[in-house]
Amino acid sequence: MNAPSPYPLPQGERDNSSDTSQLGPKESIHSDPRVAEDEADLMAKMIINKLYALSIEYQIGFSALYQNFLINTGAKKKGFCYHYVSSLQTVLLKRPWKYFALHWGVAYDRSFLENNGLVITANGAPFESGIVVDSWRTASKPYWHAVSKDSYPWKELKDTVIDEGDY
Repeated sequence: MNAPSPYPLPQGERDNSSDTSQLGPKESIHSDPRVAEDEADLMAKMIINKLYALSIEYQIGFSALYQNFLINTGAKKKGFCYHYVSSLQTVLLKRPWKYFALHWGVAYDRSFLENNGLVITANGAPFESGIVVDSWRTASKPYWHAVSKDSYPWKELKDTVIDEGDY
């Protein structure tokens, strides 16, 4: 179901999201702070719009742990933490980002407490300097926190791609 977005994107961004003809090499956010700010604003709107759509698709009704229970018992198909990261990556990677890089983050890897989040850094900046988008934790509500200040011990997973067949 396609619900209207709570934060419409500028029309030009929708029409030109895959046009890379005017982009140069990746640049530092300090090279043009105003353009970097505009790009961050667009990324934030895309994230919020996708989370809004996922909350409808996943039909999150109570909490993340309850959603996991429903998935594990076969009552629901999606809504695990990695579904959020994969879906956000899919949307965000449809356009080039001049000033920002996306990373797959994991906390408590391979344990009962494992959680995945999308980490956004400035290009070339260390993973620990990024912010983590972890909307599983808040049952589809937008949530982000500085990686270095979060209570979860985030680590980067390199080359992580979730295929539709994986879930």
